[in-house]
Amino acid sequence: WLSLEGTAVVTDDPERCREGTERYAQRYRVPKERSDRTVIEIKVDQILGYA
Repeated sequence: WLSLEGTAVVTDDPERCREGTERYAQRYRVPKERSDRTVIEIKVDQILGYA
């Protein structure tokens, strides 16, 4: 398991949404266009995990 601890921010800033959409598309697929797109940014302070 993996847990990220930190502060999360929801933003609709066009530049941040573009970057978030590009990163998502690299890992999964290109999402549909949306006029109300938002992204969640997490400033990670601590990573917890168990392997």
